[in-house]
Amino acid sequence: MLVPLARNEAAHHAAQKFGFQPSIEHEPALAMAELCLHVNHLRATQAWCAEQPVAQLILVHTQELEGVDQLVHAIHTYFPSVLISELRDGRIVDIKNDSAVVDKLTELPIVHSEDVDANELYMLLDNKPHEVEE
Repeated sequence: MLVPLARNEAAHHAAQKFGFQPSIEHEPALAMAELCLHVNHLRATQAWCAEQPVAQLILVHTQELEGVDQLVHAIHTYFPSVLISELRDGRIVDIKNDSAVVDKLTELPIVHSEDVDANELYMLLDNKPHEVEE
């Protein structure tokens, strides 16, 4: 949870209201560092082929902080699966991230390619043309 130091009480009230046990940070750079550690922890403790728990960052009164736009952009770039939300009018509202759609694909896209003959395959693998024996 990212909140200005002057609004720390609002963060504790929101955490209690919504049943969160957040790590509360007061600087965007420290919030990013904490988020990186949290995402790394979630990845390290994830079981093989299990669904990964989603990390979440909640912004509380962050219009008073500098660097929040850069933080949100960096999270969308480097951690598109992280859910970013904002406390607005007593509700938690998600901030949309269109780049996360790619990470949620359950099946790989089907790619159709042309047949590759032996000579083309050797060129791709060895970077040298070879004669094909017939």
